[in-house]
Amino acid sequence: MKINNNNRHPSALGGVCLSSIFVTVFIIILSLCVVSVSSQALPQNELDSAIWLIRQMGITEILQDQVSMCSSGQISCSNVQGIGYRIVSMITSLTFPYATSMSINFGAGYKSNIPTSTLSMLSGSFPLLQYLSIKSDITITTIPPTFGSNLVTLKHFVLQNCPNLIEVSSFGAMPLATTFSLHQSSFLKRLMWDQIQQQSYPIKDLQIEMAPESDQSFDITMPLTNFYFVDYSVSKTTKINLKSQFIDLIAIQGNVIINISHTKKLTYLSQYFNTSVVPSEISAYPLLKHYVRRQAPGQVIYPFTDYSLTPNLESIAIVQSNIVGNFPSSPFPSSLKAISFNSNNFTGVLPLEPFLTATPGLWMDLVYNPFMTGSLTPNFCSFYAFVANTGITQVPDCFYCYYGANIGFSSSIPPPAGFHCDIQFDKEIFPSIKGEVLITGKNLGWEPGSNYTMVIPNTKISFPFTQKGVPQTVGFNFSGKYYLETKVVVADIKASGLSFDNALMSISSPIISYPLISSAQLSGATLQSLTLNGNFGNNTFNSPSVTLNNTLACQVTSKNQTTIICTISSSSSSSQLPPGQASVQVQVDGFNTNLNNAISIAFPPSIDLKQKCIEDTLNCYGHGQCSDQGICVCDQNYYDNCRYFKNPNVTFVQNDTKPVATFELDGYKFFFSLVAIQELDVDDNVVQELIVDQWNVTDQSGDDLTSLHYRLLINSTLYPTLSSIVNVTSLIEYSTQDRQLPFGDSIVSVGANSIKVGVNVTGWQYQSILSHLRVVFSTIVNNEQSTIESCSSSDIPTFEQILGSDSYLRVIKNDTQFYGRFLSYSYSDGRKTFSRNELINQTNIIGNNNNESLALIGVHVPQCTFCLLDPDFSALVVNKEQQSDCSPSSSNTWKIIVGCVVGGAVFIALVIALAFYIRDSNTARFKLKAAKSILMKKVNKDV
Repeated sequence: MKINNNNRHPSALGGVCLSSIFVTVFIIILSLCVVSVSSQALPQNELDSAIWLIRQMGITEILQDQVSMCSSGQISCSNVQGIGYRIVSMITSLTFPYATSMSINFGAGYKSNIPTSTLSMLSGSFPLLQYLSIKSDITITTIPPTFGSNLVTLKHFVLQNCPNLIEVSSFGAMPLATTFSLHQSSFLKRLMWDQIQQQSYPIKDLQIEMAPESDQSFDITMPLTNFYFVDYSVSKTTKINLKSQFIDLIAIQGNVIINISHTKKLTYLSQYFNTSVVPSEISAYPLLKHYVRRQAPGQVIYPFTDYSLTPNLESIAIVQSNIVGNFPSSPFPSSLKAISFNSNNFTGVLPLEPFLTATPGLWMDLVYNPFMTGSLTPNFCSFYAFVANTGITQVPDCFYCYYGANIGFSSSIPPPAGFHCDIQFDKEIFPSIKGEVLITGKNLGWEPGSNYTMVIPNTKISFPFTQKGVPQTVGFNFSGKYYLETKVVVADIKASGLSFDNALMSISSPIISYPLISSAQLSGATLQSLTLNGNFGNNTFNSPSVTLNNTLACQVTSKNQTTIICTISSSSSSSQLPPGQASVQVQVDGFNTNLNNAISIAFPPSIDLKQKCIEDTLNCYGHGQCSDQGICVCDQNYYDNCRYFKNPNVTFVQNDTKPVATFELDGYKFFFSLVAIQELDVDDNVVQELIVDQWNVTDQSGDDLTSLHYRLLINSTLYPTLSSIVNVTSLIEYSTQDRQLPFGDSIVSVGANSIKVGVNVTGWQYQSILSHLRVVFSTIVNNEQSTIESCSSSDIPTFEQILGSDSYLRVIKNDTQFYGRFLSYSYSDGRKTFSRNELINQTNIIGNNNNESLALIGVHVPQCTFCLLDPDFSALVVNKEQQSDCSPSSSNTWKIIVGCVVGGAVFIALVIALAFYIRDSNTARFKLKAAKSILMKKVNKDV
């Protein structure tokens, strides 16, 4: 018998890890059926064993000598004929008050004359016991209905190969035993289910192995989640009606027919040998994750005809089951992580379509399908692909590179004569972020190394690295065949000594990696001069290089630690760059960085663009002039291609708890809200997000100016890395007078009856030098909107970004339009820089005839410690008296209004505490042709 406090005990469905105890006890109970003799001396080893047991069990009333033990009444000694004086019986119960795990394993050939069952010996005190396993015990012939009532903490009970346990009519009375295992192979013959289920049990995991002596059928009503059943008989059949409502796992083997009453929650189904499951259709198991079919008799038809019916499927294993015909051709779902079709009879060419959608790292075992032919493409290098002993005739280079290793893959095709493996990394330097370097390359193998782990076979490995400073050279040994080096550098950003002064932030002793671009600005008459600000290292002898869109060179003319100025060569001038947003790449001291959408290349000046503007807008509707870039430059107080004049009749609604900018006009309300500040990586994935919902407010209004100052309260529990350093403030101002307000080194005109909103973010703690910020706004829009202009219907775009100019938000309600402008530039650490604006996502709102959506609008800024944005909104109206005909010169018959001017020395944010917020929508992009509009709520409705 083994009592252990720190063991892992395997079961049919997995291992069980248990807690601690302090002893390991081996008890040898010798009970031999022999004839007595006259000797009165116990053998020394038997005496020592009894003394050790007395000491271990703490029996103080028995002296530790032969006379005292044999006369104690608890240990019986007598002459055994032909053998001598022996211990023939001992105590009738065991007590181990500190044992948490007990395994009692009886060796082969063990015999006993003691009629007491080991189960009855376990009636003592076991207040901490959680795991009990008994193996090969000939004393157990039944499980008493009262067994285990004293085992009040026992959770796992296992009986294995006890040869005299041939019938079970009770599972005992263990009050907390959730796992009950009878691994009896061929010994157990009868399960008396009617009697068993007269008792109630806490069992969730039931495991039974038996060899029934006759056909049997029974219902299981216990509230199981896991059910494992093996029938070792050759000719008998077991029929099971499984009625457990929350069954999650079923594994059956042998001549078993199981009818599953509740299939909707099943995630694991395993069938071994001649089993049958009802219902048999895979569609009956919508949550299925793992499917196993092994050694099925006869021919097997592939059960998955539509993967959409099992959207969570992670693994399929149909092994040694004589699947015939062609390999399934439907694309594998991205959820699938492993497939095994080992030892089947697929024929025909292996289709490539299923693997085009497979997730990198897929485990695929196609070994021993000799009649399946075809070729593997290079994308199979990213799978753990086993294709030995098949008819496949061609494999990609990665298989040749590691031929013979057979770790993570297998192939029967040797490399061609003179083959050379082209193994390489994608970059010269890789960044370490949060202590981990993800290194990408080609032909990196399948096997993890001594200093790295394999993330995706052949293409991506992970290497731990935290040493700050200049790039370090590191080497990697791939499967003992290839050695390759690269450089790594810590790219995390941390700042120390942050202080705030009048909403501005200064940094002392920064610890920062480089290069980092915080702003980019084109200048000069031909826009050939590019100024980059940020951190470019303190080596005055370095030779940085700058390119646009990874191809166009920019000659560096001036450089220091914080600024690089370069000139785009005449052969690649900005006038020759394709119009649109361009990325900027900088290399310094072997370090590389990339800022996507860093600058905006406008259309080159041309008479065509100007003429097109004149024709499209009737020369800015008589209230402005068309520029060479084809953009209307409007007279004061005119907006939207100079069509509409601002509306003086809007009413500002003040909010004293949150920075919510609200307009009221003709019984309707218009809302525009800041909902979050996000940090995005180079691929625009969200790596950190701050939800803005709790504020302090100070009212500094006076005379004809309403001025409300808000400061964000950051929850230190939810945002421990941001709460102590990051400072977010918002300013909302409303005035009935025209104003000229500074925005960085620019002046922004704010018309009367307009709302100005500002948000200031300082001290953001970035995760990487490759990150940047996005400020996310939200509003409610109509799914369709249009208006009648010049006697014809015209769709109104919700969000429009004009190349070389600003972005615009237009929203319609009845005959009213809200018009908002998002500037094409922002300020990063006091420097003017291009700012990308986008409609992130639009989600229908249930109800309201499905004509409303929640729209998210994002404003991007490069990595900065002090960031400013300045969108603005104005209220516009058209003079109806001028609309008397349908001539091109006549104006529209509807009025235009706008809600708020956003500007000032901070991020522009109009904050509504939304009840919900659509997360992780950063990858969605919409270019809308149909019109959308902002909803205006009636005044008599709740805000």
